[in-house]
Amino acid sequence: MKKILLQLCLLLVISSNSSAKENSMIWYVGHMDGSGNKVPMLTSSHLNSLGNVTEFIISPTYSEKNISYASYRFNQGAYYSYGQYILDIENTLVTINNNNPNTKVWISTPPIIQKNCQVCLIDKLHYYPSKTSDVNAFLVDLKLAIENKLGTSFWENNVSGIYLYDEGLKAAHVNSKMTNYVKALARYVDTTYNQKKLMWAPYYNLENGSSQARIISSWLSTNAFDRIDIQPNVIFRSNIIHNSKATTCNSAIKLDEQFCEPDKTALSTIKSWVASQSVNGVRNPRVEIGVVMELENTFDSRVYSSLPKFDPGKTLEKTQRYYANYVKTFQQFVGNKNFTFYAGTASWLNFTPALSNCINDFYDGVNENGLSITWSDNQVFEAPACTRHYY
Repeated sequence: MKKILLQLCLLLVISSNSSAKENSMIWYVGHMDGSGNKVPMLTSSHLNSLGNVTEFIISPTYSEKNISYASYRFNQGAYYSYGQYILDIENTLVTINNNNPNTKVWISTPPIIQKNCQVCLIDKLHYYPSKTSDVNAFLVDLKLAIENKLGTSFWENNVSGIYLYDEGLKAAHVNSKMTNYVKALARYVDTTYNQKKLMWAPYYNLENGSSQARIISSWLSTNAFDRIDIQPNVIFRSNIIHNSKATTCNSAIKLDEQFCEPDKTALSTIKSWVASQSVNGVRNPRVEIGVVMELENTFDSRVYSSLPKFDPGKTLEKTQRYYANYVKTFQQFVGNKNFTFYAGTASWLNFTPALSNCINDFYDGVNENGLSITWSDNQVFEAPACTRHYY
């Protein structure tokens, strides 16, 4: 009887540990963002303002102005071009560890520069790892650098795994360089990085949702990834949606709710996937399905006033409205499902500190409403408190 009770207690402990989820956030490192501006490094002040974030995903910034900052660029001149990226990873991890040694981290791979990159056409052959050993080289160098800087214990206990930078993949069964690269990456993480995981954050494309669902489900049916956090892609594409369907969405009779109300259709679809832990009926017990929370700082009036006037999809109210529906749809899963929070680079957080409030509130289960806003189509909604900071 004692043996049975002991086994039961052990089972409860294991179950409790396996169900605990981290509150993640993407943190970008690098010299320049997409606008060519220098990206601030992580500081203790940032960490203190993000008290409810327990896990950071360290990712390189990508800019055509700084295309070789972090990439697989194997050529005659240099064995690799991700050396500075690894140095920035080291410095960021030291800051994180000094602030809270219990914080978990994921490390992003360098981005794959696709053939349609206009800037790098003359050197395009060097941006795909040409062989498996090239894929492994970054992972070997990364582990060695982190262990030398922070010790083996940090690598073993704090590094959760590797995050795939590249979001847009073809279906898993398609024979392509990208597919082969991901599978080689997965094999290395599985066989050499003992107990580490591989994470992917694909986007849900409103214009071609069924195709994206097939691609995600195809990878779900493999064992390449251990965690898949899906980007709803609503806030960032709202301007395109509303531009292309402007006459329909602004008319009294709405002909296409998917495009007039993208926050309702896309978010509800992803909610069902997260709840069932399956996509298109495909379920893999090894893979955890989560969500990427997305928020721009266009609720800051200073940011909005600087946006191009031909961009009607980006308004203060629409940012509040869409984010309010993100919170309403997904906050019920906090603590039980995986989340990754995207809120731009440190430049955004420095300029609009309320972004940190939004992240903390979401992970803390806070959903303070009270300010009713009437949208252009006379719909009324409640804006989360953190997005009501006008400067």
